[in-house]
Amino acid sequence: MTMAWIPRNFEEACKRAGGRRRYLSKLRDAQYQRRLEVLRILESGGWHYGSGVLLAQALKVSPATISRDLNYWRSFRARLGHHEKSTIAMILRRANG
Repeated sequence: MTMAWIPRNFEEACKRAGGRRRYLSKLRDAQYQRRLEVLRILESGGWHYGSGVLLAQALKVSPATISRDLNYWRSFRARLGHHEKSTIAMILRRANG
């Protein structure tokens, strides 16, 4: 079992917090880019059963990661309703721009 981290002073605590913010920001950026790529691929190739495994292999991530991304886009599309096509097209245009 690892020992708990206890800061010696305020500066040390701030440096650790800043490093953590930077690290999590990189993870969020990677997630955003990957989700845009997933959307691009799905919009060009169609949304069909079994595409998650192929996407995971193509993007070199785990099937669980792609599953979360697909669930994100499915719920996003459901919330859009009849504005789905135009909104997704706009997202992809802005991402390319």
